[in-house]
Amino acid sequence: MPDPPTPFVRLQAAITDACDREQQWQAKIAAGIHAALQFAASNPEAARRVATEAESEDGSRGGTIERLRWMLADVVPAESSVEAGETTVRGLVTVIAGHLRRNREDQLAEIAPDLICLALLPYIGFEEAKRWAV
Repeated sequence: MPDPPTPFVRLQAAITDACDREQQWQAKIAAGIHAALQFAASNPEAARRVATEAESEDGSRGGTIERLRWMLADVVPAESSVEAGETTVRGLVTVIAGHLRRNREDQLAEIAPDLICLALLPYIGFEEAKRWAV
């Protein structure tokens, strides 16, 4: 009998499934963030494990932050002048982890617009990012 998927693999699958349902890259990022927040709200212990692993990493290859960064980079158009950065991903993880540490899973959906805006801001600017932040 195979081992059950790790919390990160489950999170990754939720994000990928959500992104695959969208056509525009901005919508993919928004859907991925909504999926991550829904995963965290529905599976707080698993999400805490993922967040704890991510926050304790030193930027090593193959780590949680690196894998999330590559997921973001895969969505952003190749012609984008900004690379999907570790700082953006780490910021998203830190905000979500903070809510999880304070047992505020019920409030995660409320922060989706702010996180979407944060993720899109380097690529399309504030005004355009606000349009997608729903």
